Amino acid sequence: TTEGNPEHVGSITDDGTTELAGAYSVTVLGDYAYIAANTDNGVSIVDVSDPTNPTHVGAIDDTTCGASCELNGAWDLEVVGNYAYVIGSGDSGMSILDISDPTNPTHVGAISDSASTEIATPRGIDVVGNYAYIASWSEDSVAILDISDPTNITQVGSITDDGTTELDGAYDIVVIGNYAYVAAQVDDGVEILDISDPTNPTHVGAINDEAANELNGAQEIEVIGNYAYVSGYADDGIEIIDVSDPANPTRVADIEDSASLELDAPMGLHVAGHYLYVAADADDGVQIIDISDPTAPVPAGSITDSGATLLDRAYDITVVGNYAYVTSINDNGLEILELSGTRTPTLEAGSVLATSLS
Repeated sequence: TTEGNPEHVGSITDDGTTELAGAYSVTVLGDYAYIAANTDNGVSIVDVSDPTNPTHVGAIDDTTCGASCELNGAWDLEVVGNYAYVIGSGDSGMSILDISDPTNPTHVGAISDSASTEIATPRGIDVVGNYAYIASWSEDSVAILDISDPTNITQVGSITDDGTTELDGAYDIVVIGNYAYVAAQVDDGVEILDISDPTNPTHVGAINDEAANELNGAQEIEVIGNYAYVSGYADDGIEIIDVSDPANPTRVADIEDSASLELDAPMGLHVAGHYLYVAADADDGVQIIDISDPTAPVPAGSITDSGATLLDRAYDITVVGNYAYVTSINDNGLEILELSGTRTPTLEAGSVLATSLS
């Protein structure tokens, strides 16, 4: 891939039937993009097999889903196999949807906050194996849910902020192996948990904001290899952290907003290859950063909102192949960007590090 500015190739916006108002989180799997729409309290499924002409194929919202659904204030979602796992911030719960037929997503099961759970005002979710890991903003906690039976979801473990952890305002969570990495918005930091025993998650290490780093208002986190990439919403920057020793995460480098960058109020992050892709809320755009050397991040391209794009209050971003998919809160839709560079039909690789592979 060569560096350069991404270009608009396609988009789709809410029309009253597409469930894209307040588009927050996006996940792309195969030919479909799955979008959590906060204002519409639902999930929209978009066919992106032709990036120049994304088309709406299916949707489900809190009203049509039924009283047992937890889609009010849909915030974040994960798609694994035939199921979409969606957290509803307004409902303080999580729903599981059967998406085996993208034209007709159906509700399978749900769990809501109670005296025995820690999922009030959820902000982030990750699903690994038989467990869903929820970052709860108002509970200042992480809850671990057993989803092996989608019709009967149960909480099996949790950990709550106690002053020695960085879980106040838990906002996003990523699970890699035996560890969960949590971005905490109020604590302005990152918490690392040992989740090898899902019934008893424990504190391992943490790092918080200082004058030298960009963790104020820590919002989103991506972990690739030995490094964690965190968006500091209030600091208008990205912090890169060495997490090779989970008990002692250390600052490596950062990059902050300037007149030539699009990092004002960074939100969603996605790492693909040697590049970090950032959705910038206040800049209404996307910034690409070369992280081939994590100790020295370098700007590699950007794009801002125009009449042809849907990037007003860009919120989340994911990259698949040669395309970036970006949600827009104010434009109520999905923007598809083509990334500059080349694609090769074959690849000879020694060691491959990947978060997902299609």
